[in-house]
Amino acid sequence: MLATAERPSWFIEVRERGSFRELLFRGKGWEFVHTRAFRSDLLQSGWTYVDGFHLAPLLGPFPSGAGRALFLGGGGALGPSQFARAYPEIDIDVIEIDPDVAEFARAYFGFETGPKVHLLVEDAANFVARSDARYDVVVVDVYDDGNPKLLGASFLSSLRERLAPNGVLCMNITGASKGPHSAPVRTAARAFRDVFGDARRFLFAIPALDENTSLLRAELRRNHLMFAICNADAPSLAELRRRAHASAIPHAPRLAQATRWPVNLDELCER
Repeated sequence: MLATAERPSWFIEVRERGSFRELLFRGKGWEFVHTRAFRSDLLQSGWTYVDGFHLAPLLGPFPSGAGRALFLGGGGALGPSQFARAYPEIDIDVIEIDPDVAEFARAYFGFETGPKVHLLVEDAANFVARSDARYDVVVVDVYDDGNPKLLGASFLSSLRERLAPNGVLCMNITGASKGPHSAPVRTAARAFRDVFGDARRFLFAIPALDENTSLLRAELRRNHLMFAICNADAPSLAELRRRAHASAIPHAPRLAQATRWPVNLDELCER
């Protein structure tokens, strides 16, 4: 155990286990691993879905190599740290609600703020509601079992207002694709369809199955990355796959592979 922060009925912890350093939430009889990084390289995520965040700039490239990115939900901040390394000209805003999580990201996962990387300790929904900034990429990674306030059409409509004309939204949703544990995924899929259905869009989800995840567990807690482009000519899936193969992005070796199993959001809505 490297660090801990106590809450009334649970704990935030940083630990090292095997090849990984992990940020987790733990209570009586349960734990949720929020961030997993390789101890040998803290920029390399132990979760495949973090690699998938890089599909967003491939769908709608940053204008002239610059632009702005917003991460809602920080955790260990591997995604923002990867973006800062891969796209050094962009400005990055990171919103994390818990000050201890933000401090652990700095102290144990190598997250650094600076002139182009900004961290705000604030509720994600409140930030989106008060902000008037526009972003080329918005990454939402704030879920475990699904927060209803952050899954519905109202929040997505607010996010759409924060997108630049060719902006891309990427949202990580945890849950099953079908069956009794699929409510968060299906709720988010319907909201995506309702909010972005009238725009030129590229809507799809990628189920990310990690190497250390059993198929049974995957059916209960699988990460789905949902993407939408507003007012842009979306590339075909084949073109997106070509861009992923050609990319020199570090720490995203599974990026092209992730595009092999897209899920139609309309199908998710009906499951």
